[in-house]
Amino acid sequence: MSETSSHAAAGRWDMVSKTAFGEQRVQVDLNVDGGSLSGIMINGAETAPLEDTSLEGNSVAFVASLKTPMEMRIVVNVTIDGDTMTGTAKAGVLPEVPTEGRRIAA
Repeated sequence: MSETSSHAAAGRWDMVSKTAFGEQRVQVDLNVDGGSLSGIMINGAETAPLEDTSLEGNSVAFVASLKTPMEMRIVVNVTIDGDTMTGTAKAGVLPEVPTEGRRIAA
C-alpha cells in the first residue's frame, strides 16, 4: 500500500460476503495513486490482482479472478464510509450477495 495515499479506500480490508453457503471471507489491499485504484485480493494462500477497477468518490468497484476453491470471477461494488465498506459481490453465475468490510489497522 502506498504510504502517501490518503484516499478513504486505501488500506487493507477484511471483507465478508453473506452467501447461501455461509460467510465467505477474503482480505483486500486497496491502493490509490491519484485517481487510479489497484490492489490484490487474498483468499487463504491465494493472491489475485484486482482488474477492471473503478474509483468514483467513495464508491469502489473491482474484479478478482480466484482459482480456489474453484475458478471464478468475483465482481465487487462497495461504498467506503470511514473504516467500513458495504455493497455487493457476485461470484461467477451465483447471485449477487450483500458484502461488508472493515479496515484492518496497520
